Amino acid sequence: MKKREDELFDYNNCLFHCFFQHSRIHSFMVLGGEKGAEGKKNMIESARSQLTASRRQLLRVRYTPETEKAQEIMDRSQDIYRQSVELYNDTLQKPWNAIPAFFLGFRPIAEGDKL
Repeated sequence: MKKREDELFDYNNCLFHCFFQHSRIHSFMVLGGEKGAEGKKNMIESARSQLTASRRQLLRVRYTPETEKAQEIMDRSQDIYRQSVELYNDTLQKPWNAIPAFFLGFRPIAEGDKL
């Protein structure tokens, strides 16, 4: 009888470890890499850098003939940044991403927050 309980314990232990490993692999595939949350986080950082550069340029050319063009570039940069934050947050809110993302340290970003 003792042997049967040990076999059952090993089987349950194996199921747990298989499930745990599957969850880790799924988390990496969905949230890591270029298309996952990590890639979207990098996209936000890139959009934020572009937004900062366009703000600086707008301040540099203020009250010159180039102001209108610089303002258009800044508006476009703000739109790209806003869209990238929205896409990242949408990725984190999907049910199959929410729990793995939480455990991997991904958090929703408000529009003005730092990464």
